[in-house]
Amino acid sequence: MKPPGPDGLALTLFSLVLWGLYGIPLNGAVRHLPPATVGAVAFLTSGLLLVLARAAGIGAAPSPLAIDSGPALPGRGFLWSVAAGCLSAAALVLMLRAFEIRGIARTTPIVNLNTFVAVLGGMVVFGERLSVRGWIGVLLAAAGGYLVQTGGK
Repeated sequence: MKPPGPDGLALTLFSLVLWGLYGIPLNGAVRHLPPATVGAVAFLTSGLLLVLARAAGIGAAPSPLAIDSGPALPGRGFLWSVAAGCLSAAALVLMLRAFEIRGIARTTPIVNLNTFVAVLGGMVVFGERLSVRGWIGVLLAAAGGYLVQTGGK
């Protein structure tokens, strides 16, 4: 059963904006610090803010910004969370190193092809499906990343 509240589109769009802005301070940081240090500080800051928000009761259900909308993490949920953290850390360090070498403008379009990987992962692991229009959108995003990378040549 779907919980009451927004359909999630506004939250998704706000997340899109925040993830888009996320690369800007990261790109500035890797000009002064090693990528692993930047990643560690970013993750520690995120973790601290989430713990403080939870302690303050911000994001508790039934808020549309719920951080904890269910029971405590069961074993499998905890393992999925650890796996996500490991993948996030590795991806962030690699992306930051690419920022150093290639710059944000040439790195971000390729990194954002992760949509295609996420869609395939959702299909294989969770049995999710995408409509034909959805696949067209994913392919257009991939084409856009390619055009940015190659300079449209």
